[in-house]
Amino acid sequence: MHRQPSHDQPKESMFRTVWIPLGSLLVAALGLLARDAPPWITATIVGYIVLVAVAVLIPFFRRIGQWLRQKTLGRSLAAKFYPQLGQTVTVLLPQLEESRVETICQVWWSISSWDEAKQIVRVDHAHLRTLQVWLDSIARRLETQSKAAFVELADELGDLILQYQWFCEEAYRQLDALASSGSLQPQKLRSLKQEWNQVRDKHNQTIKSWEDTAKNINAMAHERICLDHYSSLKTLE
Repeated sequence: MHRQPSHDQPKESMFRTVWIPLGSLLVAALGLLARDAPPWITATIVGYIVLVAVAVLIPFFRRIGQWLRQKTLGRSLAAKFYPQLGQTVTVLLPQLEESRVETICQVWWSISSWDEAKQIVRVDHAHLRTLQVWLDSIARRLETQSKAAFVELADELGDLILQYQWFCEEAYRQLDALASSGSLQPQKLRSLKQEWNQVRDKHNQTIKSWEDTAKNINAMAHERICLDHYSSLKTLE
């Protein structure tokens, strides 16, 4: 989760590093004279102890309050949005399979086998495998429906989708370079554009659906839990 740094930190740090040690020396020194000390010294010592106790306990209870609020918020987010996370993963899993028709991966892999494409189009199999393993891991952890893990999983899924978007943008750059190379016959060029534009539309719908879910999560949390903006894939003209 992305949080702004606290503006109270320098003041709190100075109090703890300067005034508390200095006051501790004062208390120790006055303690040596406690038997013969006048009432005002005793009152000063007691007042200082109360001040230190308050200064230490207020940040402690503030952190406890923040922790409780975050825990309550996490449970509310999980109850409302776990189904959407599961649906997003269900849609993404087949889109990362090279053998599944009408996907970016399948079109990229299929066209890479064309003779005219061998020097231009190369599928990034290592990146694809990383995405597959990562998504499988998220899918397994989603099955537990752990409320405590929801925020982490939503954040991680947003990061994975960003990596997937970059993967697909690389596919577009290579196929666009092939379309612009002049090496394709008109029939193959039409086939390339048609296949890409079909899977591109499906891809953009998937990304838009996740964007809507992520924006709703962030709006409910009043902070950015996960990425909620991605660029759309372009058509091949």
